[in-house]
Amino acid sequence: MVYTRDEDGRLGIRSAVLLEGVNASIVIPEFGLALPFSALYEGLDLDSDRVPTP
Repeated sequence: MVYTRDEDGRLGIRSAVLLEGVNASIVIPEFGLALPFSALYEGLDLDSDRVPTP
């Protein structure tokens, strides 16, 4: 979901998009940015059922 503030400072949802799969990207046009999910989760073992310890 993309949240933005209006002229009065109220927060509202501008858009909501369902993204699925490791090849999906979060696109933020205001910054000229497309961030792939694979970059967010790089190095993590998502197939594991174990919980990481702090």
